[in-house]
Amino acid sequence: MSKWAQLIVKPATDVPLVDCQVVVTSVHRILDGATEEMIEQAPVFCIWSHTSEGTSSNIAPEISHYANLFSINDGDNRVGIRLHPVRTRLNAQIQTPGKYRINVSATAKDVPTKSKSYIFSWGGNFNEFSLTELN
Repeated sequence: MSKWAQLIVKPATDVPLVDCQVVVTSVHRILDGATEEMIEQAPVFCIWSHTSEGTSSNIAPEISHYANLFSINDGDNRVGIRLHPVRTRLNAQIQTPGKYRINVSATAKDVPTKSKSYIFSWGGNFNEFSLTELN
């Protein structure tokens, strides 16, 4: 069994998303509830679900598509990075249990970029692995 931290992308109108990409723009470790440490600030692309390394996708209206961030297998204690390219520092730092603010932007041809932030919580094991959107 595995768990995935994924973002759901769906067109907001009846127009398809062409060459849609989801980009992680920065990752911050939340230290004491308020203080943050920058882990990654170079853009990295989410890999679309059910592709090996696809970072661009066309998404039809009314269809949801999943962009992968992280995964973990039952019995594992390491987070799998599902981003391209894999950044060495991010891969090492995200293995430390804690909370992380993940900033992402979704882009597509002829539509405005949409940005959101999420909290990735990682407790060091399969049962403590979650992603929550910030409002």
